[in-house]
Amino acid sequence: MLLENNCCPRRRWGKTELSIPVVPFGTQGFGDNFGPVTNEEAMALMRRAVYLGVNHFDCARCYGNSLAKLAGALKEGVIARDEVIISGRVGRLWRRAARLFGGACPGRRGRPVGGFRHRKI
Repeated sequence: MLLENNCCPRRRWGKTELSIPVVPFGTQGFGDNFGPVTNEEAMALMRRAVYLGVNHFDCARCYGNSLAKLAGALKEGVIARDEVIISGRVGRLWRRAARLFGGACPGRRGRPVGGFRHRKI
């Protein structure tokens, strides 16, 4: 549940009625690209962020395994789907980029790699 008085400034997202924090929670920090972060640590970070009013999670396929950790937090009820806003990068991931960022390589060059659809979020 969000605090009544959020600790962060918010704005309207585009033409929607959604209120989002000005600075989203970037999920790369718990994606293991900069060192190991356990699922429990990642879930505690996400729960605390939502509690403080930072309920917009910014994701990208190149953020390591952060999508799997976000999906786990949703599946286990650590955070509820209706209390968070999830945005992501859209693009293509090639073999070289996948090696550089530690992500899975697509089957062939130029084949898009999905995010949430493949994680069943």
